[in-house]
Amino acid sequence: MLRVGDLLDNKLKEERVKTISLKYRMMLLAMLPTLLVSIAISSFAIYETRNFGELNNATFRDQMLTLRRNELHSYTNLAESAIDAHYNNSIQAPQQAQEEAKGIIRKLSYGPSGYFFVNDYNGNTLVHGAKPALEGRNLWDLKSKDNKFLIRDIDQAAKDGTGFTEYMWDKPGFPDPVGKVSYVKTLPKWDWIIGTGLYTDDIDAVHTKLNQELDSNLSQSTLVFLGLSGGSLLFAALLFGRLTLREGDSADHKLKALSDQVNRAQEHERQAIAAEIEDSVEEHLVGLKNRLPDLMVDKGVSDEVVNLLNHEMGKAVKAIQQISHTLNPKSLEEHGLSYGLDILCKQYNDRGRVPVKLYQQGLLTQRLPKGVEWELYRVIQDVMRFVEQSEGEGKVVVRTTFSEESVQISLLEDMVGFDPKSNSKGSSDMAEMLLNTVISRVEGISGEVSVFGTKGTGTLLKIKVDFNAESFDGVPALAT
Repeated sequence: MLRVGDLLDNKLKEERVKTISLKYRMMLLAMLPTLLVSIAISSFAIYETRNFGELNNATFRDQMLTLRRNELHSYTNLAESAIDAHYNNSIQAPQQAQEEAKGIIRKLSYGPSGYFFVNDYNGNTLVHGAKPALEGRNLWDLKSKDNKFLIRDIDQAAKDGTGFTEYMWDKPGFPDPVGKVSYVKTLPKWDWIIGTGLYTDDIDAVHTKLNQELDSNLSQSTLVFLGLSGGSLLFAALLFGRLTLREGDSADHKLKALSDQVNRAQEHERQAIAAEIEDSVEEHLVGLKNRLPDLMVDKGVSDEVVNLLNHEMGKAVKAIQQISHTLNPKSLEEHGLSYGLDILCKQYNDRGRVPVKLYQQGLLTQRLPKGVEWELYRVIQDVMRFVEQSEGEGKVVVRTTFSEESVQISLLEDMVGFDPKSNSKGSSDMAEMLLNTVISRVEGISGEVSVFGTKGTGTLLKIKVDFNAESFDGVPALAT
């Protein structure tokens, strides 16, 4: 169904749509550089902020690990001092000194879970303060939870005398392995490597939390930027759209006023031409027809020729009268829309080109506003004329329903077929112009139009005009 307010396929409205589209493109071109620059600056700022934050977090972790390593270094030096009397005892037998030193190291501890371990250069575990069951075992091929060769890495770290190594290891009370850092030191006299380690899960947890906070802050900043940018663009678009709509409403009002002026001018011109035909041409033809027999008799023309000329002259007078009535239908002017449509349909039936059936229902206690009557009459007249002039065979059915609240008119034709959605180059210009004229006329009297049709099969045109003060406000009464 095609409503009056939704039809923008006439040429003037197409130009308006093109103008509005051009304005939107100009607005986009004006705002796009600013938007792109804002996005570039904000993206760079967010990128630099992320890098700076990640660098700070990494620096914090390194500083915390440095403190943890210094702590391990101190613990290992204390353990070394605890066995120094045995390690540097030249009187005691080496085997006895080592066994007594092992006993001392096993007993050393710090904090809630700190312990010491001793390996030889071949990967044999000599002392393990936390798991004595590992003592005496060769763990050279032992892998940590992060798939590192733990003892080999310890041996490698201690090659220069001291060193640190990081790996994943089980921690009591935790379901998964956590990070751990160990400090090792060689005791070359005995081919020992002594060391201890501390878990770094607390440092990793703080580091992870800082990174999460950084991501959260950056996400919030990004959302704030997007919100501000989107809000600014939306505000600008709404402001521009409001101005454009105002211009559009003004243009629609001007178009409607122009259309009304054109329709009124056409009606006045039609009535003026009809009056001229009636007052001049028709009068002369009727006078000539009445004088024709006397003139022909004076010239000695036979009665047969006189009758033939008289008949043809009568046909010409009747044709002139029909033209005059088409331009200025007196049946409509004198008796109203219902009677005017009845005479109009009879005229088309008399011509015999297209059969027309008229069904009327309901009566009005008073005449419709003159402008409404004329506009509705012209709509039906224009459509029927177009159908009559088209090729093909078919019929036209017109139905009218009058009430105290509204007038409804439907016209069904099964010959031409107006396609209300067609606006292509291949569509009929005359059909498009006629449809636009129908819409313009009905819109001018605050009516509604519904068009159902397919090109070449037929059309159903429905018109409804409600009777209230607003409907006829400003509707001109066309002069005769």
